[in-house]
Amino acid sequence: MYPGIELRLLRYAVAVAEELSFSRAAERLHISQPSLSKQIRELEESLDSKLFYRTKRDVAVTETGVLFVEEARKALLHSEQAANVVRSFRPSTHLQIGYSPYVNPDLIAAIWSFPETVLPDLTILLKSYFTRRQLSKLQDGKIDAALVMLPVMGADLVIVRTVAA
Repeated sequence: MYPGIELRLLRYAVAVAEELSFSRAAERLHISQPSLSKQIRELEESLDSKLFYRTKRDVAVTETGVLFVEEARKALLHSEQAANVVRSFRPSTHLQIGYSPYVNPDLIAAIWSFPETVLPDLTILLKSYFTRRQLSKLQDGKIDAALVMLPVMGADLVIVRTVAA
């Protein structure tokens, strides 16, 4: 038996701690509240320690829960970094770009023709998404770049402004 804890359960515990509500955490995680409660209860049993105090109206993190959630966040960050290392070193001849449906069509046409003239081995894949979806896909590593209409907020974004001539 593997002595570790599934990343899914770490995500669940972090969500409950951040939301201080099983129903809001379940909504955020896209699972049912009873399922989340059961998973957390089983996690607590496997750890032989309470992570959360529960009443009908309130959820609070126990002292042990605070320590667990802190370590869970670190583990989740490390798992994300491991995936990013693999993604960044994967040889790719594809560049996936999201673009806003409101971007100038001439710009899209110019991007389509770019690889043929400059990098013939590069395939550019363009997909239209609204800004919020593009940002989510960027964060998840599903696209490599995004053409959005400004303003866009995000502390971890590198925004390069261009002005159409």
